Amino acid sequence: MKKDSADIKKEVQKCTLCGSCRTVCPVFKLKGEEIYSARGRINLVNGLIEEEIKPDREVKTHLDICLNCLQCRDICPAGVETETIMTLAKARFYNRKNIF
Repeated sequence: MKKDSADIKKEVQKCTLCGSCRTVCPVFKLKGEEIYSARGRINLVNGLIEEEIKPDREVKTHLDICLNCLQCRDICPAGVETETIMTLAKARFYNRKNIF
């Protein structure tokens, strides 16, 4: 099944911002800044969706740093499929087609 913008929005909206992902994210553990947690990246993608931020090199860096290790997904009490969010966001960013 092909996933699209609606799938990204649906997954982003599931996030309750609880921060459980911060406890397991290896990138967050290394960097120690919110933007490097799954919650931070989900907020970043939401900003793209809502057109509050523009897709630029800094956004690309924050999307690319996700290891897709799935630890955040496994611990998420809301069942957010972070891999869906990251995969679709990265694909749309790289294709440069109507990003969201």
